[in-house]
Amino acid sequence: MKSSLLRWTPVLLVGVVACAESEARMREMVTSELNTVTDAFQESIVNLDADAYLSIFAPESELRFTRDGQVVVGLHDEVRLQFGYVESMECDWPSRWVTVLSREAATVTFTYDCTGQNHDGQEWEGGGAWTNVFQSRGDRWIVVEVHESHSFPGEGEQSSP
Repeated sequence: MKSSLLRWTPVLLVGVVACAESEARMREMVTSELNTVTDAFQESIVNLDADAYLSIFAPESELRFTRDGQVVVGLHDEVRLQFGYVESMECDWPSRWVTVLSREAATVTFTYDCTGQNHDGQEWEGGGAWTNVFQSRGDRWIVVEVHESHSFPGEGEQSSP
């Protein structure tokens, strides 16, 4: 029995190493894909491009979006309202963490600090953290759940001093 186990040990070790290398390649690939998607998402925010922004989200019936502990309903309408209210925006993205859960699921968390000006000339600033939960569907990654810790000012809100 011992000799049989010793004879197969190198084969088992090669298999374990190959699986670990395959897992590492998969994680690198998913991380790269999600960094590309997140770069485009962040660019859509600064460019106030509602269509590009909304394109990464699952249909509203399949999406859960939580902001400051409250579930957001009607995301598409809200985004179009907020993006229509803001004249210009600049953002810094100080940090980003990609957590690969599997080939089909991952999270991306990033922090942001933004300043902007509304169409009425009122300036504002804000920042916080944002987490997107991604699911691979077909040939693309889509967001199925979001948590945002801070909201951008919308119509009727006071700007920061």
